[in-house]
Amino acid sequence: MEVPPLHPGPASLELLLLQAEHKSSYIWEGQLLAQTLRSRRVDDMWDFLKTHQLHPSIVRCLQDTGFYRIIEIGRLQLDWSLIKALIERWRPETHTLHLPIGEATITLQDVEVLYGLPVDGLPVALPHAMRDYTGSQYLETLQRLTGFRPEDEGVLFQPPIPPIAQDAPPPPSLPLARRWVDRRGYGRKYEARHNLPYCRDLLDLLEDAQFIWRPYNDELIASLPDYCSTGQLIWSSSVSLMCLDIVEHHATERVLRQFGRPQLIPPSPAWLMTHYQQDDRSRVDQAYEAWLELQIETWDQRCDLIPPPPPPDLMDGEHAYMGWYRNITQLFVGNPIHRDGGRFIPYAGRHEALVIGLHLFHQLGLQMQQYTGEGVTAFHDYGRRVTDLAARTLQRTRDDERLGHEADYMAPEQYHRGPAVQPARG
Repeated sequence: MEVPPLHPGPASLELLLLQAEHKSSYIWEGQLLAQTLRSRRVDDMWDFLKTHQLHPSIVRCLQDTGFYRIIEIGRLQLDWSLIKALIERWRPETHTLHLPIGEATITLQDVEVLYGLPVDGLPVALPHAMRDYTGSQYLETLQRLTGFRPEDEGVLFQPPIPPIAQDAPPPPSLPLARRWVDRRGYGRKYEARHNLPYCRDLLDLLEDAQFIWRPYNDELIASLPDYCSTGQLIWSSSVSLMCLDIVEHHATERVLRQFGRPQLIPPSPAWLMTHYQQDDRSRVDQAYEAWLELQIETWDQRCDLIPPPPPPDLMDGEHAYMGWYRNITQLFVGNPIHRDGGRFIPYAGRHEALVIGLHLFHQLGLQMQQYTGEGVTAFHDYGRRVTDLAARTLQRTRDDERLGHEADYMAPEQYHRGPAVQPARG
């Protein structure tokens, strides 16, 4: 088997304990090149809503909860290949996306600014979720929530109405996502057509200057309706998020740059790495209900769970963070020796191999300058020329930040997935 030109990471398995079973490991080993994630698409729903009107009772319920804004915003253009490439970098151990430049996630601020959905209020948690409801149970729930129960499920919709005009003006006071719809249009013909290997390689090559950590400035937020910022007090709260029986973690202490703060090395996650298995597929017993009640108690303390600003002596702690982060994460997903049908040749891994070589070459020049034997003057001169050449080349490729870190890389031959994990459910 051909040996890749670099080790993808992680060098240490202190954090990513599920690496052996993670999708990125299979992709690196060439086992899932042709198998892609099937996304749940809602195109048919939007096409249906163009010619059908929701029952007024349903509309009123959606308006009362704020969810009707999703329908008012309309169908968004989505880049499914980019979404799939990002999912390959999602880590359940930390509840963040592990990018080459650090961790990032979808925040409560994103939800409220983009969609205008309320992010603060009472949690909705049920030990028995609705996914196993029968038709009659759904109708009973519908009647309880809206006071309306049709004899036939088809009555949820009124007779057809004229479709939405392409040039129709947007309803007043809508959140930021509507601006994207207005710019790109509604139809499927506007869907992005990137392919997955290309998006995977772009993420592998991602640099810090290409990533906008704070996409919403104060001026933009002030231009939006008030309901797009009513929950800003808890936007950076590190808290559990609940939907019926599912609990996810809003781990803002790991993505402080998204809130304009320097990122320090975060504490270890306070949740179990297999927390995603605690839902209604588990046995609903007293222990499960006690766990769910604990998550509700955590949510009730949300205003007290905002990460504090770093102390003055650690304001420049991002250098230490990146040194730690590069050691504990998988930096590369696409393996340059695997080519899916020969259609796309990954570049990121080959570029990284060259950068690593230059970094090691620079270190060799520094070692040459420590020589004390015969011909020391000439040897030191060669050492300085080596280090200068390597440094200039790294600067020209905009990778000279490596020179601030120790050239300590894992050899490609040392790659291994890590120990297999067989977590028990519940």
